[in-house]
Amino acid sequence: MVRKPVLEGFHRYIATLPLTLAARMARSFVPAFLGAMVFFAFILELVDLFANIAKYLGNDIPPLTVLRSMLLYLPKCLSFALPVSSLFAASYVFGVMYANNELIIVYGSGISIYGAALPLLFLAAALSIGGFYLDDRVVIPAQKTRTRLLRQLTGQKLSLSNAEITLIGKGKNTIWHADYYDDSQSTLSGPSVVELDAKGRFLSRIEALRAVWEDGVWSFKNARIFSYDAATGEMRYRFESAFFRQDLAELPESFRARKADMDELNAGEALDYVNSLKNSGLPFSGVMAEYHKRYSFSLTPFIVVLLSVGTAGRFRKNVLLTSLLLSLLTATLYYVLQMVTMLLAKNGTLTPILGAYIPAAAFMGVGGFLIWTTRT
Repeated sequence: MVRKPVLEGFHRYIATLPLTLAARMARSFVPAFLGAMVFFAFILELVDLFANIAKYLGNDIPPLTVLRSMLLYLPKCLSFALPVSSLFAASYVFGVMYANNELIIVYGSGISIYGAALPLLFLAAALSIGGFYLDDRVVIPAQKTRTRLLRQLTGQKLSLSNAEITLIGKGKNTIWHADYYDDSQSTLSGPSVVELDAKGRFLSRIEALRAVWEDGVWSFKNARIFSYDAATGEMRYRFESAFFRQDLAELPESFRARKADMDELNAGEALDYVNSLKNSGLPFSGVMAEYHKRYSFSLTPFIVVLLSVGTAGRFRKNVLLTSLLLSLLTATLYYVLQMVTMLLAKNGTLTPILGAYIPAAAFMGVGGFLIWTTRT
């Protein structure tokens, strides 16, 4: 009579264990994660402050402006701290559960390491998605503002004017060349435009002293126009002091110096930049790899938690310390592999997609294998 209520209570506990376990893990994970985020972000802020302190002092920048610069850098620090904080928090959860003998109950109830870690993996997936939008919507605008602020305070100027430009137009049937592009005035000096038909045969050529961007088209000044008449086989020539065509509307941005920093472009702007390089006939594999890396890198919190779970499940002593050290080692290998594949993608050995996603796919496979082969 005494044992029956006890057994019934135990069975009810086992039946509600997954929900209880999820709540328990969340209560352990969230405070550890937030504490690690604050700590690592603070360390990164200090590193940035000491790296730029000579610049601040040399330009007599007021303390309040320095504080503003640090606040603008804070989202970047949080972005950098996100993966390592996720790794620490996941290792901490399993370390605490082992120290409190809670893992014995979990494993004894028949729940696998995968089932036990499922709440953490859901949290890690949410952090990966949130991290991507944090970078795209908060980090990049803040970084742009900070860069402009520091350039203004230190007297640095960024010129987007360009010299000796040759590019392929958006329609793939025009080839543009200019001696110089003045970004402040949106003008081309010595422009030349060659137009080809669908089979790549010559149709016309426009040469001018200069061209001005007006009302959404290029207005060519003192233009000489050569055109080929396919019916007669004759070359025709005419001169116009001002000439424009609505279809010759290659945007001025296409002629700018290629100094765009991918770290300061959101996903949409980065894709436009890649397409502009592609349309200009310029090398684009490197920036294409960086574009895809933005998506693959957002998976890092999920990957490091997966690795942490896979390593934690293999130990029965000193779970926190051993799993944290082994997880840090595998995470370091992940970053090294990512550096290598990105380098191979930029020099053309790998395609941009493979260079960006091979590390993520490989270490997700490693994490899954570690979990699958763990005995519980």
